[in-house]
Amino acid sequence: MSRGHAPLVDVLAQVATSHHQAVADLDRLQAAAAAAREGLAESLRQIARTTALTGFDQEQLQAFLERPYAVVRHGERLLLYVPRFLNIHIGGWLVRHDGAYTIYEVSRMAHLISPLPDFLARELGYGEPLFAAHFEGDALVVERGDSAELARRRPLPR
Repeated sequence: MSRGHAPLVDVLAQVATSHHQAVADLDRLQAAAAAAREGLAESLRQIARTTALTGFDQEQLQAFLERPYAVVRHGERLLLYVPRFLNIHIGGWLVRHDGAYTIYEVSRMAHLISPLPDFLARELGYGEPLFAAHFEGDALVVERGDSAELARRRPLPR
């Protein structure tokens, strides 16, 4: 090759290198654009889900806030369903956790040993306990009231 062609060969080599670098940069930009497009699409899907969940019926939400539990008769038993996210114990005996709910059994006996809140006792017609008691091991210890009087007034079913 003549000496005059050497700079042209060098220029062509630089153009080829620049071309390869530009193609590699474009490939990276395309991959980044595709990732950004997918990230944006996921964000839009999340916004759509959130928007769907915020379509609350205000009256129903208020009713839930006023009574955030359900009392369900199950045969002779009354079961109290409380959403677990509330993280409260309204009353009764813990039966089980079922998905998003904690289920308690409520009864007059449970009310006597561990009084229900006034609003729930009134709703269930339990009224004021005639005595207060607690368990010590297997023994029921009466703290207030007369258990014999209670037995005469309300005999327990056998």
